Amino acid sequence: MPHRKWRQEFDITLFPDYEELKTGDFDYSLSDIIQLPYTEEKIALLRVPLIGKDGTFYGLCGFEISQSWFKFVHTQPSTLNHLTCLLVPDDTKILTEEGFSTGSRNGFYYLPKGSLEVKQMSNGLLKIIGQDRSYIGFKSRVPISKNQTYSTFVMILDSDYNRAIAKSNLELFFFTIALLLFVLLGCSYFSQRYLTPILQGLDQLRKDKKNQTRYSVQEIDDLLDFLSIQDYEVENKMLSLELEMHENRKKLEQIENEHELIQKEYDKARMEVERLAKKREVDVDEEEYKRFLECLATLTRKEKEILDLYVKGYSSKDILETLNITDNTLKYHNRNIYSKLGVKSRKQLLMYMTLLNNKRS
Repeated sequence: MPHRKWRQEFDITLFPDYEELKTGDFDYSLSDIIQLPYTEEKIALLRVPLIGKDGTFYGLCGFEISQSWFKFVHTQPSTLNHLTCLLVPDDTKILTEEGFSTGSRNGFYYLPKGSLEVKQMSNGLLKIIGQDRSYIGFKSRVPISKNQTYSTFVMILDSDYNRAIAKSNLELFFFTIALLLFVLLGCSYFSQRYLTPILQGLDQLRKDKKNQTRYSVQEIDDLLDFLSIQDYEVENKMLSLELEMHENRKKLEQIENEHELIQKEYDKARMEVERLAKKREVDVDEEEYKRFLECLATLTRKEKEILDLYVKGYSSKDILETLNITDNTLKYHNRNIYSKLGVKSRKQLLMYMTLLNNKRS
């Protein structure tokens, strides 16, 4: 229990914006930066209203946020020189004294004094100009509550930024030079090690296809061996093709000679057939031949088929096998053919058919 003579006393007039908070509509908020009496410490108050279910305002609660605590807790694990971070009210006029600041974990930072002027740069960054120094960085808005918004600034000195850019460009330049040297050396080595022997080998190969020169590059020697084998195979194939063409040429000449003899024999045979046909026309009875021609149309399909086979030179045995009929069936058809056409023998039948074919042709 507290001492009985202790009195709970508090002068609410010393509390920032108490009357406004008492009548205002808010959830919680941060106060402006104030300095604790008799100390160098600067703090802000996080204020939360105590309101009953019936809307009665009973007072405020919360806690203080000190600059020293903020600086210690929110140090950034960064390697950037003189990194400076600000948390200040979001307003058209930015005052560093109205917010908190911190820096990198290893090092120190320069806190800008007075109000800050912010200008947009072409690369998406911001140039933040103070009374004594200029910075390069970026800004992000942070809503504290529904009625209060703060801005965070993360920035470094513009001189540090320029040195970092120059260092980065210099490193990129030397890296590019080193890469180009590496590429040139690699190309030179590759050329001396592989390309030059290949070109020499191909040049020598063009000059002498029977080249037996060996090189220090195993791949070149294997290539030359392979090309030599291919040349040997191609030469053998060419020789075989020439011999085959020579043989085919002889066969073609032989066939042409045989064709010429056959043509002569064919012409001779045709003339003999024409002579015999004229002779038979003299020997043939005109009335019987006329009756033969008229009766051809009376033959059945099977009888015409058998007659055609006789004209083509088929024997009775061949006709039996071709038409797959019995001997009696063939004899039956033969009698019908002889009877309908008025012929007495196969010889007379074939003679009439030969005359007919000659006249058609």
